[in-house]
This record gives sequence, structure tokens and C-alpha cells, in this order.
Amino acid sequence: MTIVYDVSPSSETHTVIIRALIQKGTFQSVKLWLEHMPKKPGGVEPTIGHYHLVLEAGPRFCTFKNMMQLVRDMRQRGCEPTNDTFKLLAQARWLTTTRVSRIPLPSDFTPIFRHMLEIGLPYNTTVADMLHVMYLDKQRFRYAEEIVVLYNDSYSDLLPPGLLWENEWLLRLSAAVKEGGVATGLKLISQYREEGGKPSVRTLGVFMQRITRFEHLCSVRDQLGIAPSQEQWSMLLSKCVKRGIISEMLECYNEIRNEGVMPTASAISRLVQSVLASPLSDAVDTSFKIFNDFTDSLPDRCDLLERETQRFLADLFSNMLREVTQHLDKYAPMKELILKEAEVHNVPLRSASAYLTAISMNSARTERDAMEAYRESRHILDEAGYLTVLDILSRISWSDRMEPRVPTISFYFEVVKDMKAARYSVTMTIYLILLRSLRQLASRTSKSVGFLHLRHDTLAATRQTHDLITLDSSISPDIGLWNALLENYRQLGSFPDALRVWDTIRWFGYGATDKKQTGEVRVHF
Repeated sequence: MTIVYDVSPSSETHTVIIRALIQKGTFQSVKLWLEHMPKKPGGVEPTIGHYHLVLEAGPRFCTFKNMMQLVRDMRQRGCEPTNDTFKLLAQARWLTTTRVSRIPLPSDFTPIFRHMLEIGLPYNTTVADMLHVMYLDKQRFRYAEEIVVLYNDSYSDLLPPGLLWENEWLLRLSAAVKEGGVATGLKLISQYREEGGKPSVRTLGVFMQRITRFEHLCSVRDQLGIAPSQEQWSMLLSKCVKRGIISEMLECYNEIRNEGVMPTASAISRLVQSVLASPLSDAVDTSFKIFNDFTDSLPDRCDLLERETQRFLADLFSNMLREVTQHLDKYAPMKELILKEAEVHNVPLRSASAYLTAISMNSARTERDAMEAYRESRHILDEAGYLTVLDILSRISWSDRMEPRVPTISFYFEVVKDMKAARYSVTMTIYLILLRSLRQLASRTSKSVGFLHLRHDTLAATRQTHDLITLDSSISPDIGLWNALLENYRQLGSFPDALRVWDTIRWFGYGATDKKQTGEVRVHF
């Protein structure tokens, strides 16, 4: 860049490069780039923003251990971690643990809290509060209290005795409520007050593990003299939604609104999803009324909210859009209002956009019309959206058509080109989608007279795809991809082309180096 344009790379230039390396999915290459940045032209030092970019994407392409080491590395290079750094680290720990089908234990976060203390980060409950809310959202009430206590215990040498005493009491109250219910916990409150304790929102939170109805929460509220927080009201609504009784959840929602509280995006999203799935004759109208009520309370910049909140907002808007799009003759104005609200409040709607694009493409009369529908919305598609478009485009020319045609390869790879331009990684999946469609079409050409005339064109399209796979330097074909090609040629009865695939496999060394892999290749004709 310096040699060609006489311009030194800036911090923003490195940000673009790091994003591209992340999409390639190799942690070591990202780590090495950060290490060598000061030695590259321009001498740019990695910023905390660069490190946060990697930590945010970390769960997609590296282990939690890698991310912990990255935080240690950033400090050694003079870039001091902040509470935001450890929030990203805690979110990564949560995501990497839930992938193995379990909710993380509070003790899983001990190394994070210990490291925060070791580097001298001042006491600040930001990280613990975030985890507290995440546990509440999963109905893990005891864990929600324990995570706050665990964080405070990590800083016990720096905390006043009063706070440590309160933490011990909260654990005692939590155990009492869990064993004997709300009544048992309330009996201890008098002793707690006698010893100088003052009930707080955290105290009320201890009772939430056993409170399931609106009147119960109001009763405990009155006895403690503490107003429930928005999260606690939302927790109550989520419990009503979980029970699945529509009349009960709508009544609970109305009662909470009468208290002057708007539930969180998480609770509202679940409520609307349940109402839309119910047999109510006015399910869409009822959901839209709740939706409108909720959007009135949203800030202008929802894209600056917590990532988890953004996800629930996207789910809410997407569910509403999907429902009204299926009945556009009746709800067309409603669809426009939802899209307008998303624009006004900066709600990210990529998943919904992919869904709407799919509907437009599927309803197109021709392949060319489907491409026009795609081109109108390609700028708002995410990676999953592009793959959905490719899947539709691979089938739309022949699936359920009066005059079936072979997919137009040039149209298909126009989308792939756009996907690359949008900086999404192009993997073997794009070829597997196309080969699957061609294989299904090949099967029809041998079974249906109406498709017989497409057999030659299907073979030509398969050969063209084969050529593109061979020439594409951005992928490393594996046995699965070669097997897909062999199966296509088998369906089309083309032994010479299958032999060409086999020669490629031998050329790349599968046969010479791994007999087990060679045995997996299907060559039966």
C-alpha cells in the first residue's frame, strides 16, 4: 500500500484486515497480525478496539483459552484491558460452554474474576451484573445470586465488611427459599432486619426462584417494601409464557403494564412468539398491539444496546414480519409500519430480510425475476441470508415449475461473488448446495418424462461446477465434496467424468496417504 499509493496504513486499515482474517477463521493468523502490526509499514500499535474485535468474534473460531491468552498479551503490549474487555470474555465463556449443552456454572467465571483482580482493575460490578441478568433469563435464580457473591468474594480484601455480611445473608436466604419456599424465606427477613439488614432489589431477587404469579410478587413486594426491577417483572412474565396459557400470559402482561413497567425485549419477544403461535382468531392484531406498545419505549439507537438485547429485538421484529408477510392481502400496511419502526430505531433486521427475500424469490415467475428480487435486498443480507438465497436459486428453475430448466450457473456465482465482496467467507458449502440441487434434478431426469430432456444440460452444469471447484484456490476440497461430485456423475451415468474425479483425488494424495479416506469414496456405478 505504501509503495503503490504512497499512503501509510492507518488503524482503520488494520481493522479491515483483522475482520478479513477473522472471517478466514484462523486464530493464529489473527494473533500474529496483532503481534507484528508495529513492525509493518506505518508502525500502528494495536488498539483496544482491535483486541475487542477479535474477542467479540472469538467464540466462532477459537477456544476460550486462546481468548484468555489474548487478554494477557494485550496487557503485555501496553493495551490495558477494561471492564468491557472482560464483559466480552465472559460472554465468550458463556457461549463456548452452552455449545456443549449446559449452562455455565458460576465457578466457570472464577478465572476471569481472578484475572481482573490480578491486573488491578478497580471494583466494578458491571461484568457480574451482566452475568446475573443472563442467568435470570435462563431461569437459573440461584446461579444469578451466586455469580454476584462470587465476584464480591474475589474482591473480598477490598470490600467493606458490611457488603460481605450482606452477601452471606443473601446466600442464607436463597437456601431457605429453595428448601422451604417463600414463607420460609420471609420468616428470616425479620431476623435479617434485626441484625441491621435493609431489603433491596437483590433481596427480592432471592425470592424470584419460587414466585410464579403476579399476586405472589406483589405480596412479597409489600412485605419487603421494595419495588421489583424491570428484570424481575420480566422474569415473572417469562414464567407465565412458559406455562403456555394464553389468557394467563396476556393478563400478566397487562397487570405489569398497569404497574407502569415495560418488560424487557427478551420477555416481549417470547410473549409475541407464543401469541402468534396460538389459536386466537386475532393473534396477529393482539401481537401487533403489544409490539406497538413496546416499540414506543425503545431508544433511537437500538444498535448501541447490549448484543443480547439486539438479538431479542431482531427476533421480535422478524417474527412479526414473517407472520404479516404470509397474509399481505390483509396486513400489508402493518408490514410497512414494522419496517419503518426498525429503521427509526436502528434495529438490525438481517435475518428477517433474508426471510422476506426468500419469499419474494420463491414467488417469482422466472429465475431472472428471482435474481431481481435478490439484487434489491443483497445489501442487507448476512452470511446465512446469502446461503438461503443460493439454496433457492439452485432449485427455483426446476422445482415445481411447468417448464423446468437447469439452474443458470452464472446467476448462482453472481451471488457468490457478491458474498465475497461483502467479506463473508466462501466455503465448500456453496458447491455442496449447487451439487445437491443438480443431483436431485439428475434423479428426476431418470424418473420423469417431463425432465428427460434436461439430462444433457444437467451433466453440462455438473461439469462446469466441477471445473470451478478445481480452479477455486480459496477452498480445499475434502472427501465429502468429491463424494458429492461422484454421486452426481453416478446419477447421470457418466463414468469418464467420475474417473476424472478419481484422478484428481489420487493427484492430491488421498489415495497415497490415507487408505481409510480412499475407502470412503463411492465409485459404484
